[in-house]
Amino acid sequence: MFSRLLPMLIGIALSGCGSPPPPPAVAEGPLTIADWKAMTDMQTKYDGATMERLRQGEPSLQEEKAWREVEKTVIVPQRAIDVPPPKYHN
Repeated sequence: MFSRLLPMLIGIALSGCGSPPPPPAVAEGPLTIADWKAMTDMQTKYDGATMERLRQGEPSLQEEKAWREVEKTVIVPQRAIDVPPPKYHN
């Protein structure tokens, strides 16, 4: 009986010994607004480093006034689509 059980236990042990898959690679460098809109990982899409990459990718956004306008007209509306607020039931 032990001779039948041993291979099964070894198989179970080996299947659980693998290392976790590596995290997805995060692209570096400047982003265009179109590239940013196409991103699907919401945590990465809205983090500070990504916002800086977006500013680097669009030369017109180097000025603070232009950046605030894009935040108001592009980023905030897109976030409302990507991450809608929870609906509360009364």
